Amino acid sequence: MTRSVTILICCLCLNVHAQSGQQTEAADSIAYEEYITALGRAFFEGNDFEKVLATYEQADTASMTEHDLCLYSMAAFFKKQYPKALDIARYAMQQGCRDIHFTRIAFFCTTELQQYDAARQYADSLCANATTPLNYYDYDYLARYLSAKPHPTDNDQTLLKQSYAILINHYLNEADDDKKTADSDDKQATDDKLTARNKALARHYAEKLLAIDPHSPLARQTLEK
Repeated sequence: MTRSVTILICCLCLNVHAQSGQQTEAADSIAYEEYITALGRAFFEGNDFEKVLATYEQADTASMTEHDLCLYSMAAFFKKQYPKALDIARYAMQQGCRDIHFTRIAFFCTTELQQYDAARQYADSLCANATTPLNYYDYDYLARYLSAKPHPTDNDQTLLKQSYAILINHYLNEADDDKKTADSDDKQATDDKLTARNKALARHYAEKLLAIDPHSPLARQTLEK
């Protein structure tokens, strides 16, 4: 079933439910929650995060699946509603949800909110997770968190250098990939902008790395390009 058809069916069902003046019974309540979450998922697939939030806010959080709680918290994060995203992630973890994305969202949000003491436990938990490798978003927030610590340890400094190095390599690789994918003049113009952006980000992290490790060959080579 396509996303547009899914949304249409859900909207029709919600409209029928809204027009019903009768007391909602248990079975009807369950069906309503299912329609709400189906609609929320469909909007999430279309990256319409504002509608995701508006839709999930009509649902009973206690009845949501782990998957829906994850989408709900991610949508709030993407809309920069960090306190809401953090509350949802914490609620999910309190209910026993083990998806690492809840730890990730909690870490990102506490960093954004400058709640560094709280961010520490989520950062430690994220790094200790052996089943899910860290991605460059994780390293970006690790770098922001570690660089904000007033008294970093030697281990913190090592992880900070590692984070900057991974981010530099990521954006340099992205810039190289942009050059390889152009197949038209319009595509070339778009890719040129992406290449410039990625190179600028690589240089940005290279400058940060050089500030804490003046002898870093990766940082020096990146800034010379």
